[in-house]
Amino acid sequence: MIFNYAEEVFSAAGYRVSDILFNIVVTGAVNLIFTFVAIGFVDRYGRRILMLTGSAGLAVIYTCLAALYYVHSHGVHMLVFVVTAIGCYAMSLAPVTWVVISEIFPNRIRGTAMSVAVTRFGPPASSLLILSRSLTTPWVLPRRSGYMPQFVRWASFSLRPDWPKPKAKPSSKSRISGSKRATRDRRPHVAGSRKGGHLAKQTLFNREMSCTMNRFLQSILVSILGSFALLASSFAAEAPKLIQKDGRYALMVDGRPYLILGGQIHNSSAWPIELPQVWESMAALHANTVEAPVYWEQFEPEEGRFDFTNVDQIVEGARAHNLHVVLLWFGTWKNGNMHYVPAWVKTDTNRFPRVIRPDGEPIDVLSPLSRNTLEADKTAFVALMRHLKQIDGEQHTVLLMQVENESGNIGSVRDNSAEANRAFAGAVPSNLLAAARKQPGTWKQVFGADADETFQFYYQAKYINQIVAAGKAEFQIPCYINVWLDYPAAELPQRQLDLPGIGYPSGGAVQKLVGLWRILAPAIDMIGPDIYADDSQFYRETTRAYHRSDNPLLIPETGRSDNFAKFFFYALGEGVIGFSPFGVDQSGWNILGDEPWKAHARNFALTSPMSREIAQLGFEGKLKTAIEEPGQTAQEVDFGQWQATVAFGFPQPDGRRAPGTKDAHAAALIAQLGPDEFLVTGVEASVSFHLPGKLPWMRSQIITAEQGVYQDGEWKAQKLWNGDETDRGLCFHDKPEVVRVRLGRF
Repeated sequence: MIFNYAEEVFSAAGYRVSDILFNIVVTGAVNLIFTFVAIGFVDRYGRRILMLTGSAGLAVIYTCLAALYYVHSHGVHMLVFVVTAIGCYAMSLAPVTWVVISEIFPNRIRGTAMSVAVTRFGPPASSLLILSRSLTTPWVLPRRSGYMPQFVRWASFSLRPDWPKPKAKPSSKSRISGSKRATRDRRPHVAGSRKGGHLAKQTLFNREMSCTMNRFLQSILVSILGSFALLASSFAAEAPKLIQKDGRYALMVDGRPYLILGGQIHNSSAWPIELPQVWESMAALHANTVEAPVYWEQFEPEEGRFDFTNVDQIVEGARAHNLHVVLLWFGTWKNGNMHYVPAWVKTDTNRFPRVIRPDGEPIDVLSPLSRNTLEADKTAFVALMRHLKQIDGEQHTVLLMQVENESGNIGSVRDNSAEANRAFAGAVPSNLLAAARKQPGTWKQVFGADADETFQFYYQAKYINQIVAAGKAEFQIPCYINVWLDYPAAELPQRQLDLPGIGYPSGGAVQKLVGLWRILAPAIDMIGPDIYADDSQFYRETTRAYHRSDNPLLIPETGRSDNFAKFFFYALGEGVIGFSPFGVDQSGWNILGDEPWKAHARNFALTSPMSREIAQLGFEGKLKTAIEEPGQTAQEVDFGQWQATVAFGFPQPDGRRAPGTKDAHAAALIAQLGPDEFLVTGVEASVSFHLPGKLPWMRSQIITAEQGVYQDGEWKAQKLWNGDETDRGLCFHDKPEVVRVRLGRF
């Protein structure tokens, strides 16, 4: 099978076409060499030893390859393992199988049995095995689980411990005594005895033939059933998960990196009556994922009675429109308040206490110190996750679960109830001291002016972490929280003070607290900032604050207006796993107004056909972007042996500086596919490649520039660019176009 699918196997290991061809030559040479080795070994060590050694060796090698493909390992060691497998096979199973086939059948049936075992016509036994492996392999390889199950399958085929032991040869004495008995037993045969002897021989022949072929067919049937069992398992979607490599993250969906091109609908649009226009809006946005809330008040209108209507219709509708889903649990917190909790929680203030202000007044926020509130929220969330496992445990339409929404207090920095004040007067818990690297003491002694906010954060993080852990115990998909950020106040610098509880919900995972949240809420898989400021410096600083070695970059909410669209490209350059403008459906109030917007749809239309490729290239660190800023009309992008000059705005007269665009919205995306090959696209920008220290076209040239699209993971060229379309750089305007360019030196 490795010979038949060598190109696919090496391609999945990260090799380019030229390297794949070289690797195939290497494997062929190794096969030839070890065939001659087998000629010398087959009689020296015996058939059984070689068969068992080869089977065990291949089982170990294929298991190692399965593990390497599972962790997406690339490099020369993959070639070494494949070559070792080829050598092991060439000196054992490959030649010895044909030797053994000619020896295992009794003389009476040898001719007939071998013809059935090895022929490729009619209903042959071996052909069924070959057919099952050959036909199922190309289905298993590109499917959701990738190459790992295929190598597990090949390893299972190698584990065949039933090769017969050689029978001991009879001694010379027994042979002599046996011949004497045979002589004494000879009798003259009459016609009837001849007929009886013939029938006896025929019966013996049929019995031996039947036993031998039954055993042969049983082993083949097991192999065929294993093939199709693994084929069926490959169709079952692998659960979404986050993986990390070299400081970069990927959201794995169906075994491959996935880029969320999302759209978050308005707060009150997750009702069945609104879903038809939601699906229309997702199509207009060219999104691949919808972010939709689940309301605790709808989900559990009476304590212990759960209504799955909204959730089911969201999931079923998304499947019907070829979308994935991110669900947003509006539980204890929604934008720093408790507005989405059920009526039976809102009306029972004794059982579910509110946060108390310093002046003794309660506010519409539930206290994170309440065990009753925690258990009620946790029970509902567990029921939701259990139901999702029932309806989505195999298809995995739901990719992520957001737990709460912009949690924290609006109206008070912390809870000032009697219970909270007693805890605040006590010692800071040891796990927080260790995380913050502080010495023991009371909250005021340890944290000073930040004590109130830190106190609120600690109990809030502990509360949400328990909810997430309980939910993931039911259904293991990634869970995250989103954050209302700490925005700079519109004041003079000396007046720009943090105002937790007023400027942002106190206790949330704002920029200064994201590190402590990651430590003290380990069940949460990531923290995503909701960015509603279009100031480039703030946007960049925020993404850097949340793109950490312990936190993937996810932007679950951002402004939908056109002035936010260019930050999509910036986020791609930062390795974002998902980007979602808010309020993209046709009804509801939007925080930034109702101005027309189209740039996000343009960006998603450009990238959605190749979103998987972009996610893979970003995960491998091969993707870079350039974004226009006011007054900066050109940028250099460095790829080592090649550099790219990106100029923004048109027209670009020869010898003159690029004009830029009126609102500084231009951007370009460049991904390196090989040493001299790049994937390029952009908006209102030109891209000119050149060698370091040289101008474009000086000792360098464009070999080919193909405009095309990705279809089912394959590049489909549509036309070649040349002349005016390449002489002054690859020029991209507002139309979605992608070019694959191959460069050369001279």
